Amino acid sequence: MKIFQYLLIISITISNLSTALCTNTEFDKAVQLYDSGAYDEALKVFAALSDSGMESASLYQNMAACHYRLNEYPEAILYYEKALKLDPVNKSIEKDLEITRKKIAGLKTSVPPFILWTYWLYFCSLSTETGWIVISIALGFLTVIYIYLWLGNKLTFSLLSHKILIPAGISAFLVCTLASFTLSSVRKDDTRFVAMQENMVLHQGPDIQSPEIDHISKGERIKKLDEIGRWMEVVLPDGTSGWVQSDNLIKI
Repeated sequence: MKIFQYLLIISITISNLSTALCTNTEFDKAVQLYDSGAYDEALKVFAALSDSGMESASLYQNMAACHYRLNEYPEAILYYEKALKLDPVNKSIEKDLEITRKKIAGLKTSVPPFILWTYWLYFCSLSTETGWIVISIALGFLTVIYIYLWLGNKLTFSLLSHKILIPAGISAFLVCTLASFTLSSVRKDDTRFVAMQENMVLHQGPDIQSPEIDHISKGERIKKLDEIGRWMEVVLPDGTSGWVQSDNLIKI
């Protein structure tokens, strides 16, 4: 019976390795097509990888670059935003996104993020979501062991050392846990969209007869506040808020 279990594990491992090798081969093929100037063909291969379940900042950045070369700037913005969602402090992606946004007239200027939030994201990006979880578990375990030994009078450190090390261990555990939660929240954020229709009308209320506030350019990024049926309450990058029909909004 154990032989069959081992064989099953080996077959699954081989299957996963084969899938990974195939994915890497297809990705390299798409990159070669892009480098040769076959942007449309490269995009088809990248899109097929995305449809198969592959998800990475590199994949979305390459898809965005293909759309950019094909002068499909709103689609390029969408995929640069998707890439930033997975790698929120990648300067290369940020630069490419800003270059692309300048290609579309009428896009709103966004309010700069709070500087401390930016620094916090940089810190969180030093590891992955899983990495922070592993570190926090290790720190929590070590802290608990330290407290156990201290209470059992098995440590010879001074009282001052205990007053420093125990709070430090607990604080480090909480910081690492919060970093993991932050990355998870950013990557699972489902409130950000890109408008994929030109001159979408922003209304005061969820009604076509409601007064118009503004028009939204194709490629504009917006944030969802609320939703009623086909209507979505949104806020634009400059802080303007209102209601828009959600048919032509694509989630980042």
